[in-house]
Amino acid sequence: MNLKHLTDKTLLLETKKLVASERRLTTEILFHLREIERRKLFSDLKYTSMYDYCVRELGYSEGTAYRRISAARLMCDLPEVESKLNDGSLNLTNVASLVQFFKEEDITDKSEKARIVKQVEGLSKRECDLKLIQLSDRPIEKKHCIWVSDSIMERIKDYRQLKGTSETIEEIISEVALIATAELQKSKFKLVKNPRKVSMSVSRIPTASVKREVFLRDKQCVKCGSKFGLQFDHRHPYSLGGKSTPENIRLLCSNCNQRERIRQRL
Repeated sequence: MNLKHLTDKTLLLETKKLVASERRLTTEILFHLREIERRKLFSDLKYTSMYDYCVRELGYSEGTAYRRISAARLMCDLPEVESKLNDGSLNLTNVASLVQFFKEEDITDKSEKARIVKQVEGLSKRECDLKLIQLSDRPIEKKHCIWVSDSIMERIKDYRQLKGTSETIEEIISEVALIATAELQKSKFKLVKNPRKVSMSVSRIPTASVKREVFLRDKQCVKCGSKFGLQFDHRHPYSLGGKSTPENIRLLCSNCNQRERIRQRL
């Protein structure tokens, strides 16, 4: 399918419509799954469970199967979940977290379930998980699982010996990440203790002093606020006469920078 003929406005509008249709189709699938489970039709196909049927017959991944089965069951218990899935205020991932939470907390009362569901509407997965932790009556258990290879463990061992420390792996990773971040900022954004006065550049590439001033001013993508993959961008394109001055240079993430190039057809 070639969509290059679509205008930006039409592309965004049609995508939004398709997502709305996708949500409605998803809830329809959930009703079918619930009815298949009610009739135990998976047994006729020699599958041991609804989960087994979804993975082996329908080709869902393990996580996808679990989320859909969980949502189908909760939608049967709380019919209002259907409309929340349709309008996007609830997603399948958070519904699966809710089902697990109700099971662990032994919550069976429908009004209590509905009250908790309302509290996680519109939340991201992380926000939903944090909210459920706050609502939990069980003590919070801190579990940290970090997998590292033998070669990295040797480096961590050397680090501990050189520093004379017994820090945990998590503490060492955090410390090394801070050091690495500081070094990257120095090299990429020219952060130094005694900076020179700002000097202009006649080339496309901004001078070190310009990079430093722009970073200290913007600190993040001026379009979306992201700090990932920051790049120096000319507000007025260099190819059209734009200068590499602090006033004309800004920080953009790679995505916003690429979008600007597409928008300006450069």
